[in-house]
Amino acid sequence: MATIDLSRHATNFAKHFEGARMQQGRVLTDDDFNEHARLNSEDARKTRVHVIGPSGTPDSGFQIDTPQLLNGKLTFVIKAGTMYLGGLRLVQERDEFYHLQKDWLQQGELASDRLAVPVASRFDLVYLEAWQQPVTAVEDNELFEVALGARDTSARVRTMRRVRVRPGVTATDCDGAFSTLLADLAAQGTLNEEAELISDARALVEPDGTAGTADLCSPPVAGGYLGAENQAIRVQLVSPNQFTWGFDNGSPLYRVQLAKDDAGVARRIVMLTEPADQAHWPISGQVVELLPWSAALVNNQKLAESHGHLARVNGTYNPDTKTFFVDVAPPPPAGLPPHPFGEHWRERSDPSLGDAGMLDDEGEFFYLRVWNRGSDLASPPRIPFVPGTAVSLAHTGLKITFTGTQFRLDDFWIIAARPDSPTLLVPWDLDPLRPPNGIVPYDGRRAHGVRRWFTPLGVIQWTPGNPPAGVVFQDCRDFFPPLTRIRNCCTFTVGNGVTSFGHFNSIQQAVNQLPVDGGLICLLPGVYRENVRIVNRRNITISGCGRRSIVRSREAKRPAAAPPVISIIGGFGITLEYFAVEADPTGLGILIRGLNPYSKERQESAGEVVRVRLCKLIVTAVLQSAVRARFVRELNISFCTLTNFDETNAGQTLVVLGDDVLIERNVVEVGVRRRERDVPVDPAEPPALFAPGNRARGGVQIEGMSD
Repeated sequence: MATIDLSRHATNFAKHFEGARMQQGRVLTDDDFNEHARLNSEDARKTRVHVIGPSGTPDSGFQIDTPQLLNGKLTFVIKAGTMYLGGLRLVQERDEFYHLQKDWLQQGELASDRLAVPVASRFDLVYLEAWQQPVTAVEDNELFEVALGARDTSARVRTMRRVRVRPGVTATDCDGAFSTLLADLAAQGTLNEEAELISDARALVEPDGTAGTADLCSPPVAGGYLGAENQAIRVQLVSPNQFTWGFDNGSPLYRVQLAKDDAGVARRIVMLTEPADQAHWPISGQVVELLPWSAALVNNQKLAESHGHLARVNGTYNPDTKTFFVDVAPPPPAGLPPHPFGEHWRERSDPSLGDAGMLDDEGEFFYLRVWNRGSDLASPPRIPFVPGTAVSLAHTGLKITFTGTQFRLDDFWIIAARPDSPTLLVPWDLDPLRPPNGIVPYDGRRAHGVRRWFTPLGVIQWTPGNPPAGVVFQDCRDFFPPLTRIRNCCTFTVGNGVTSFGHFNSIQQAVNQLPVDGGLICLLPGVYRENVRIVNRRNITISGCGRRSIVRSREAKRPAAAPPVISIIGGFGITLEYFAVEADPTGLGILIRGLNPYSKERQESAGEVVRVRLCKLIVTAVLQSAVRARFVRELNISFCTLTNFDETNAGQTLVVLGDDVLIERNVVEVGVRRRERDVPVDPAEPPALFAPGNRARGGVQIEGMSD
């Protein structure tokens, strides 16, 4: 894994900064750009977590399928698709086998990563790990701009993912199996509600009491940082009780080849990427780290692993031969077939990534990171530490103290040290001598990274046999459909655009957009000021939220000619239910009108109106009827409250002219105000006054169209 040659890393999300803005006439630094990018990236990640959840997939992404024995290896298929984990978007373009993951070229190098052939029935948890890491032009040569003389510019950030297996879980359900994994990871961190593994490790940095330095180029300092250059010091854990460190954020990275010396030991380093200048030549005693391949990009460029073999330069770099030697050769993986260090990818049987497909013009190579410690050429590559006990960073005037219990491989801290302010370190929370409120000191800085996220994918049951059999016992992924595919019984939802929001802000628009065969329109809570016309339509249902959905007539331009709130002119299978209708003082509540079979006069494009149902409506009018139905067949009005507010009105609250009419369990009122209840009539109430089961205090007129 490359590191970025940056000046500092002081981003603190608890400050609630939204971004960075340029000012005229000011110098721009790399930190301005980087902090702006971090703030935006974290905001987008948090938003995805809050919208989607800790993890989820909209498709078959990362589904575990077809467990099998393939070419002597126990494996399974990882399906193509998308997975959101901790707000990170992970994409797999095509199906992959577990043992042939492109983001894990050294898969199987450790015995714990190999799936043993079962000797008895066994359950394995398959889970996903994700993190982000920088990618430089040394890793992806396509990033070089040749017009700049092949000098690199900005680095990229890539989201990495690996599907791993925790074999032999005792629980067969996803939650229980995942709990087993979390217990294994407890020494590294605790999983939070965003699926991120959070470590409690912290680092404190303070002056070590050194009064000066032997370097004649560095002026003596009474205390604090002793260097003469502005530096970003990277401190990185290489084991739970060891760390390494270097200037320049540990950023110098090179492509190298590993060759054997005269004694046949792989200690000779040939630099394929030449150092920028003499100041960057590896010198004797300097700490370097040999990194194998980690992942293959689509252009066949390789990324470096996050950690590798630490050694010391044995003899200064020779620019003529472009070589130098390390004191200790990298060991091969223990207990596995004899592959040299970093060459486990050769076991891959994937034709596209075998020897021919994996190698490019430069052939096989490694990456080399230089841990430049300045004049310190004596401290060991791996520096041991004890939590709570300070360790000096030799010749810097600083010491570091680790606290906590969860120390993870590759976690790192970046210390910005400046000679102009030797006692002021950035970020400030590294320094216990600089209390934020002048009283309580900082308790240390959590690691800047590497941030990691985990989620279960599935549980596989293996059964011994020849060959052994495997079955996906449970799929652990959470699913979510895209917003455009979220469907319920409603064809369209309608909100009023103020207190509720749906597909439309108008009932009429929703009616007009329904397909020819009709559909269900759901009214969200709110007041809708419109006059709705349903003309010669079929199978339409408009359903609301009781009294919280109110359809109210628009104010009439001519008071004497107010239209009905809802007009049903012709049609078949129209249902209105569970909402309130409030008419203009001079208008109707609901008008239902079909073709008049007795009239020879031209009528407004009305056909027959058949099978209309009004249920649990609250309809109020003033001078006109609440409901007027003419020339209708198969009308059903039930559990409605129909009110007319003008007690002197000679008209009727409910007027019906039709055949096959059923009116039951309604309340028909004149001169009373609306009742404060969503369901106007309790079906358990006994019928009264108006059979069958209706109660009437207002005028009702019902006529049939035929004998």
